[in-house]
Amino acid sequence: MPLLSCIVIQFLWALCANGQVKLCDYPHIENGRLTGSYKNHREKDFPVRLGVTIFYRCLDGYVSKSESTWNLIRCTADGWDPMPKCLKICRRTEVPHGYFYETKNRFGLNEKATYRCQIGYMTPEGNETGEIQCLEEGWSPFPECIKTCRMPAFQHIHFYTSKMVFLPEDILEYECADGYQTVNKISRGHTICSINGWTPEPQCFVEIKCGPPPRIDNGDIVSFPLKEYVLNSTVEYKCKSLHILEGPQSVRCDSGQWTDPPVCLEPCTVTPEDMERNKIQLRRPYEKKFYVLSGVFVQFMCRWGYKLDPTSSGLRVQCLEGSLVYPKCKHRNK
Repeated sequence: MPLLSCIVIQFLWALCANGQVKLCDYPHIENGRLTGSYKNHREKDFPVRLGVTIFYRCLDGYVSKSESTWNLIRCTADGWDPMPKCLKICRRTEVPHGYFYETKNRFGLNEKATYRCQIGYMTPEGNETGEIQCLEEGWSPFPECIKTCRMPAFQHIHFYTSKMVFLPEDILEYECADGYQTVNKISRGHTICSINGWTPEPQCFVEIKCGPPPRIDNGDIVSFPLKEYVLNSTVEYKCKSLHILEGPQSVRCDSGQWTDPPVCLEPCTVTPEDMERNKIQLRRPYEKKFYVLSGVFVQFMCRWGYKLDPTSSGLRVQCLEGSLVYPKCKHRNK
């Protein structure tokens, strides 16, 4: 070794011994680590003297400025050179049903990238292209291409939107054309976009109309009758005087058939002849016949000199749909 070199080395060691030469402490590398024996012996191996070289590497998802796998740093009078540093990167990733615009494979922290979805797919925001940014936690938002639904083309169906492309869970409402109805026998329906397409599939069937509403005894409809009625048409009934309407007041057209119509219950007729025959009378005498509504009770009494026949029903009877069973009285001496 030349004399001058030995003198320099001895001089440096002397400076170190006197604390005049700065040694290099353990390099703390965020998202990186030292290699070799240095990574596990901080107290034992550090600080180190000038000229010592150490390799370090960055963790997955990070690279050095040189983007090398193994990076060499040297202890100098100014510290470690170059200063060890691991920078966040995002790698080009596979996008199912889509692809990156950019051709490079690495993107730095906060750098943005653009991707495009294939036909029939869209970003979660409903666009053909999406922009993502490299952040500490990775790509944000993560690139994604979602299966979409396009506006269905069906005859006899009107849709309530001008949109042409729909995302999963989007609801599309529609209405059947005149003379058609859904499977639920109504004019309107809706369908939901799913990964398998529209569910349930929009369908409109030929509407089956109804003919004239059914006739009922002792009653009639309140509107002018038509030759035919469309689905869900309703017709209202009314009964003749003194008749009681039982059941729904209106009927509805359902798939070519009318729902069950009401019934008009007839009143009962009480005549002086019937009361004379059964030897009964009312508390208030009537010279002419009178009517009792169905369901109403009538209270009779035996005529003077007569008593209720043991075989007869009670003196209080009820009119049931035009039928009334008279009580019967017999002479007291019999």
